[in-house]
Amino acid sequence: MKLKNNSMFQFLDFSDIKMLKNPEIQINSNIYGVILSKNEFQDKKYGRNYFDFRFGSLIFLNPNQEFTLTFFDEMILSKSKAIFFEKEQMEELFQFPFFNYKLEEALHVSENEFKIIETYFQQIKEDKQHLIKSHFSDLIKKIEIFYERQFTTRSDFHKEHIARFQQSLSNYYDGKEGTINYIPNVQFFATKLSFSSAYLNEIMKKEIDLNAQEFIHKYVVEKAKNKLLFTDNSITKIATDLGFEYPQYFITMFTNKVGISPKEYRNLC
Repeated sequence: MKLKNNSMFQFLDFSDIKMLKNPEIQINSNIYGVILSKNEFQDKKYGRNYFDFRFGSLIFLNPNQEFTLTFFDEMILSKSKAIFFEKEQMEELFQFPFFNYKLEEALHVSENEFKIIETYFQQIKEDKQHLIKSHFSDLIKKIEIFYERQFTTRSDFHKEHIARFQQSLSNYYDGKEGTINYIPNVQFFATKLSFSSAYLNEIMKKEIDLNAQEFIHKYVVEKAKNKLLFTDNSITKIATDLGFEYPQYFITMFTNKVGISPKEYRNLC
């Protein structure tokens, strides 16, 4: 998909596209997009919970993303609008992580929130090119506020997944998932939880004030402290057992996190 006539943004009303009658159509986008859908879900669930804000949804697309229209069900055929743009047009917006969220991590909004967002969409549709960028920036900032609300209202749901993340991390280092050959990254656990790395990082920061990578490193350092105190294993052996390919990387990370080297920690304690 390409923007028409070198436009900064392109507005699209999905109800105008007749070919979308096939519910299995796949879309590959080489640009970014924000899709606003009026859901009116009935008895649809989010994990174990019913939608609390179910009037509409905002889905974010990036060039690496592919989706099928079956995810949107019948709503996308007549109740969705989209704004597409290229990254170069809005480089400053990519501090916002939701452009890297999965489709299942969409923002679900109330009727009032939907109307606010719909107003921005209409302004972007009707305004001249030089005004669109300002309206779009305001829209993204408003979306950030609504996502903050979603993280708050779904805190219990997210805590369940953080507990699963913690258990999975523990299982890995207890050898329950096979040999420890490397330090698992955020994507390793996000895949297990069916989250994107970006979304897992956000719920971790909201709930425990650490992103997922920081939590993994903190866990590894605590495991290292125990091994330094309660075993006679060499620092090289401890590093290998924790999944470090190079002992020096372990020493550097431990020193940065604790303030002293592994050797100094063992001697001090």
